[in-house]
Amino acid sequence: TILFPSLPFVELVMQYWMSPSITLLPTQSNSTTTNNNNSSSSSSSSNERAGGDGKKKMEKYAPTARLYTDLFMPTLRKIGVNDTKKIDWSSDSEQLRLIVTLLRRSAHVIHKHLPVVLPLMRECCGDVDNSPQTRIGMLSLLLQLVERSDTSAWDRHAADLTEKVVLPNMVWRNGDTAATIRLTAIRILERVMRRVGSGCREDIARKLSKALITLETCLDESDTRIRMLMARVFEAFLSCCSSDENDPLIDELALSKLYPKLLDRLDDSDDEVRVAFASTLRALICSAFPPADTFDRTGQCFSYIIKHSLIHLDDPNEDVSKAIFKFLSDVAFYNPKVFSELVTRARTRHTTPERCDALLRSVEHGT
Repeated sequence: TILFPSLPFVELVMQYWMSPSITLLPTQSNSTTTNNNNSSSSSSSSNERAGGDGKKKMEKYAPTARLYTDLFMPTLRKIGVNDTKKIDWSSDSEQLRLIVTLLRRSAHVIHKHLPVVLPLMRECCGDVDNSPQTRIGMLSLLLQLVERSDTSAWDRHAADLTEKVVLPNMVWRNGDTAATIRLTAIRILERVMRRVGSGCREDIARKLSKALITLETCLDESDTRIRMLMARVFEAFLSCCSSDENDPLIDELALSKLYPKLLDRLDDSDDEVRVAFASTLRALICSAFPPADTFDRTGQCFSYIIKHSLIHLDDPNEDVSKAIFKFLSDVAFYNPKVFSELVTRARTRHTTPERCDALLRSVEHGT
């Protein structure tokens, strides 16, 4: 991790600050006046103080944003990144250190330079033959950039980012370093899918639909954090798989292979993961499953899911049982007949049959 900017960057910053046509730093007299004003306004109302503080913050950070915006491209050219193929991506590369320094310190304005920044990320992180340590560092940096910059600017780049940077680093490889790379890549994917617009989320979902095997392998990760993130990723992905589309994102064969793997997560060793996958399963049935009369004519798939879920309706963990109850209530509409039969049979075996009764009433009332 580089903590200090490079000498060329410092030189450019100093030249900018010392330009006689631009005033960025307050003079001593201005600072003194500000202090005096703060002292004299101590008796002002709290609203006035809040407004003054907000204005001071804007005055403080606006010059910084302007500084980095104006100096970003000149500094990048000075580092020498015109041809990404010629960049030295080794972990001890001085050029890489300068790039990381510039990107990290420009995070708050990086959304203005994405057409230049993303090719760097693709070249570094998209090539799995590059140093693992380098890829961990750049992926971690990318995660910071996504979190700290303007969200809307990422929309038109998110699908390409997912396909060429995130997915290659989610492929399972042996070792702790590879696991860290996967965790960071999945964090980026989850953040991006949560923050971008619905149209862009569908574009990402199309990329993910072509990499289901990679996504499914992450469901069995030993790291609880990865399994939790995958619950959110699959929920967002499946929510985009509307069964009304003429060209569905995920076909019936893929659905038939996927739903047992998602259902297995209700037996996860971590209760929070189990709660999260209850929401994922809801998205599976409500959004991704085609109508029952075309996809599940015999009721086999739906029966398998409901039978397994009813076991957890009686779970000793109250959070889990509540999550399963909500899930069952939300999906009863898919095949009310099969649902009522299964719940009625399970009622006699439950220690809390009241929940089964509530589910049956919801079917009767169509709610």
